[in-house]
Amino acid sequence: MLGRLRMSIADCITAYMNLSKRIFNPKFGHTWARTYLNGDGKFDAKELELAVKETIHEVTGENPDAVLLKDLNSACKV
Repeated sequence: MLGRLRMSIADCITAYMNLSKRIFNPKFGHTWARTYLNGDGKFDAKELELAVKETIHEVTGENPDAVLLKDLNSACKV
């Protein structure tokens, strides 16, 4: 997000928090931070793909599949 989409740090943190809430399976009885940030490594891969594509579309306003292939000569290598 920082390199390829050139988002600010604050925007990246917000986007990551939204992505993590959406894709990680919460375990009940834990604090919010442990539940979503830790996630015990369990996540829904399809939901992750959809969430990333939606984030790309929100930031660029373009088709996420096309954006990922654009700008091949960019100085950004992340």
